[in-house]
This record gives sequence, structure tokens and C-alpha cells, in this order.
Amino acid sequence: MMRKGVAASVLFLVVSIFLSACKSKCADTSCMHGGICNDGSCDCRLWYGGKNCEQECALGYGGENCNIEVREKFFHQWSAITTSTAGTKNHSLPITAGPSISTFYIGNFNDDSFTVIATVSNKYTFDIFTQNATGHYTGTVSGSGYLSGSKLAIDLTIQNGTHYFSNCNP
Repeated sequence: MMRKGVAASVLFLVVSIFLSACKSKCADTSCMHGGICNDGSCDCRLWYGGKNCEQECALGYGGENCNIEVREKFFHQWSAITTSTAGTKNHSLPITAGPSISTFYIGNFNDDSFTVIATVSNKYTFDIFTQNATGHYTGTVSGSGYLSGSKLAIDLTIQNGTHYFSNCNP
């Protein structure tokens, strides 16, 4: 009779450990302002920070202490493959700080030495609002882009209707 009690206790212990291991890491996490729990931590919407997204950050900033420029994740010397009706080009694509805290420059687009200004629209996306490019090409451009993991994608249309799509790696 004693062995059955020990066996039942061991079984109870094993089941308890198993069930606690299966418990969602987000069960005890409450994210505010539309934040989403990801593996036990809050992934806050743009312009919110704090452990539970409880803090409204100044324009252009995010992170747990609202001290990270949201646009910084885009800054890099990217290696791009750009396709259009004119063909495919491999080229470098530098992204650097723009004139305001929520903007950045995309340079050397399509290896044609022209630059556009992008505006952060949410944590991982940006818009290229209608503007005149600067540099080698000065016509009207518009588009958008997004960051997914370590990959960057950009859609851009120029004044004559030519559409470009760039896949970029660090």
C-alpha cells in the first residue's frame, strides 16, 4: 500500500511539472495600449514603452525605457537585389538618419545614386510619401517598406510608372 502512495505522489509531481512547463509564458503578462505578449514579454505598439507598454514615449522613441529611436533598426548598409521591368540589379543601399526623429534617408536606390526620405509608420514599416527624389534622379517617387527579422523589403514607384521591388539583407 505504501508503494502505491509513493507512485501516486511521483506521478502527481511529474504531471504538475509537465503542466507548469506547458503554461503559456504570457499567462501572467498584461500588455497595455494594444501591445502583444510574445514569449512572456510585451511587444509594444509604436510610441509606447515600459515593461507592459504602460508608458507613452516621445515621438520617435520606444523600448522599455522609451530611450530607443524606433527608426534605428532600419539604419544599415544593406545589400539589395532590386527588380523592375528594366531588369535586376545587385547594389548597396545605405539607410541613414533623416531630418526628423521619425524619418530616414534611403540612398543609392536601384544603384542609380538617388535618395528618398522614408517615414516610420509603425514599429516595422515605413512609408515613402510622394516626393521628388534627390541625386541622379529627381522625379516623383512614392512607396513603402517593411522589416521582417533581418530582412528589409522596399516597394517604390517612380514618376514614369516604373515599379521597383528591393529585397535587402544586412
